[in-house]
Amino acid sequence: MPPKKGKSKVPAKTKVVSDSKFQTLKVNDRISIKSFVEKHKLKFATGRGFYQLTKAETIQFHKEIVVRRKSDGSMASGDKVRELLGIAKETTKFHLDKSKLEDFDVFVQSTSYNRILLPDTEFLYDSSGGESSGSGKVTAASSASEEDVKAEPSTSRGSGRGKKRKTGDEKPAISVDEGIEEEKAPSPGKKPKPGAQAKASEGADVKEIVFSFDTTGSMYPCLTQVRKRVEETVTRLLKEIPGIRIAVFAHGDYQDKGHTYDTTWVDFSNDKKKICNFIKNVSSTCGYDSDECYELVLRQVRERLSWTPKSQRSLVMIGDASPHPPSYHLNTLKIDWRVEAKKLYNEMGVRIYSVQCLNYGGSDVFYRKLAELSCGWHLKLDQFASIVDFLTAICYREQGIEYLEAFEAEVKGRSKGSGLNRNMHALFDTLAGRSKSTYTGGEDYGGLEPINPSRFQILEVDERCDIRTFVENNHLSFKTGRGFYEFTKPEKISDKKEVVLVDKTSGDMFTGPEAIAMIGAGGANKIKPTSFEKWRVFVQSTSYNRVLMPDTGFLYEVDSDR
Repeated sequence: MPPKKGKSKVPAKTKVVSDSKFQTLKVNDRISIKSFVEKHKLKFATGRGFYQLTKAETIQFHKEIVVRRKSDGSMASGDKVRELLGIAKETTKFHLDKSKLEDFDVFVQSTSYNRILLPDTEFLYDSSGGESSGSGKVTAASSASEEDVKAEPSTSRGSGRGKKRKTGDEKPAISVDEGIEEEKAPSPGKKPKPGAQAKASEGADVKEIVFSFDTTGSMYPCLTQVRKRVEETVTRLLKEIPGIRIAVFAHGDYQDKGHTYDTTWVDFSNDKKKICNFIKNVSSTCGYDSDECYELVLRQVRERLSWTPKSQRSLVMIGDASPHPPSYHLNTLKIDWRVEAKKLYNEMGVRIYSVQCLNYGGSDVFYRKLAELSCGWHLKLDQFASIVDFLTAICYREQGIEYLEAFEAEVKGRSKGSGLNRNMHALFDTLAGRSKSTYTGGEDYGGLEPINPSRFQILEVDERCDIRTFVENNHLSFKTGRGFYEFTKPEKISDKKEVVLVDKTSGDMFTGPEAIAMIGAGGANKIKPTSFEKWRVFVQSTSYNRVLMPDTGFLYEVDSDR
């Protein structure tokens, strides 16, 4: 017999919350949480404030969601609330479903003081201080004192999975499916709800991020770009992301061990000097064959680093090649990268940002699956010059969506067309969980066909120097005729030379006869760069001795043979 219809139900495993846990405040004006809290003389800590959801937006999977039934004001929170509201696991774009929200108001935990509250909404303030909910279940602060518990504890880690806690017999404030299940200890791959027994000393507010760089021939210039801004970048991250600890791996391949290193690393630290010195001084490697020892890095990240218990964890793996299979003769430990990726996420809660460089088609599966197996993100880096922005954006994504969006606005505001090109749009869209691209640049190039955006790398010239010096300083693999200087002053350009056009807005690149014809190369008169305001124009150089000027770019063709 079908069950009788009744009031809207919150599914099993949904934690019933006492309405006395929260103080409900009306928002009358557009105001930041910081100002709102100060206005109402509240003692606010990260994660204790909940804003009312009014529109579609990205919600981080670790944030607590509270629903309040409109008919009687009863509240509930928990993983199953997400299913009730149609919010998928991990980060996603949540589009309001009117039919599901008809009976409920929805409130989302905020970790930022700067979030703007909107008029005619409500703000929930967690004032429980560890009080029991109406169902007899401890919520928010659990049984520990408020001073010992962070409002947004990080992922449960390590071997301590805890014991199951039985639910009470009291009648819940919101009707639930028959048989509320026992509240299990959080999976190591998921963040516990506020109230999980995590003391600050155990890392509840610590964010640990590992950056892994492939330092073989084709990839070492990427690390060179990081070096140029490592001091300012590390300083910024340590200042703006409280509790961040950074580790850095560098690796080549197994054959490199006898000459330089197969892997080397600096353990987690918030010592700027220690982190910067490692990045500045680590040497390049050869790599030998096409595959590299990414699988070894995955295992060592899990086994060799000093992870803080209950910290928030991520690995940023930057490379262009594929790992070795267990059958590879130098992979003597028979390491399977798939197994390692699963263990990192399932056993330790480490999410992986796989940053695929240079667009080598044969490596797509590795970087895509690496992200999928760890509920992470697959990102494609077209230009090494953008690597610092990629790493900074990832760190802000770990801190919170509000920080990511603020950094996106900063990058967008840059001049000289160096802000949000097509690749940077893809980065922010992916990290923000947007289902559609926000890129609105032009697509009509008058018959020109874009080339692989990773075929050529553009590096900025900081000081006057010849091409030979620039190439050596940036550790480039350079061949005569494969370097291009930026056209910035009137000159004659031979139609014998290759020309590369770069759209200042999109970053799209073009070469071939069409590009040469477009700029009028081969004529008797000098060509003026002011005639091409939409484009950055790069001209082939056959001389090592040509002088490059500051504040221009140098373009080189990546060695496809690696």
